[in-house]
Amino acid sequence: MQMTDRKIQPPIVDIRETKFDNPARITLSNGIDVFLFDAGTQEVVRIEVLFKAGTKYDVNKRLPIMANKLLTEGTRTRSGEIIASVIDYYGAGLTTKVTNDFAFVNLTVLNKYLDDTLPVLVDVIANAIFPQKEIDLYLTKKTQELSISNQRVDFVARDRFPSLIYGEDSAYGRPSYIEDYKKVTREDLIKFHYKKENK
Repeated sequence: MQMTDRKIQPPIVDIRETKFDNPARITLSNGIDVFLFDAGTQEVVRIEVLFKAGTKYDVNKRLPIMANKLLTEGTRTRSGEIIASVIDYYGAGLTTKVTNDFAFVNLTVLNKYLDDTLPVLVDVIANAIFPQKEIDLYLTKKTQELSISNQRVDFVARDRFPSLIYGEDSAYGRPSYIEDYKKVTREDLIKFHYKKENK
């Protein structure tokens, strides 16, 4: 096996060609745009629902994160346990994610089970109830995690660095504070979610 000489810079090569698949675009009767990528040969589908509900949409950046994370913990028609059980039964994945600008809810499932799992995706988006018990569990877990993370130099540096660039009052520069979690109420979550969901 030949060893790489780390003292010699590797050659710089220009990118000659890039190819990106263009999605098919469909506008639903309610005005929502759908972008379809037909890629690969596997019998699997991934649905990604995107909302303008990222951390920049509230002064307390923990509120959008909590609202999105707790979507799967219970709806008007299904408990968190039932949601998890259905998703698990069909070998699907139901995940959430939040960035500064957007909130995502993703469903990944085999094509043949889409009809069985799509109603669950719709339910968590449209009918989330944010059970107080789940909020309390989430707050306990996250405040403990943040307390431990704040003792690690790499976390503190990564968390505080954006505030040096954008300013601490900016939506993109606010650091993480344990107090931000403690300020969030169930009423805040419901109000934030349904305000964003109806836009």
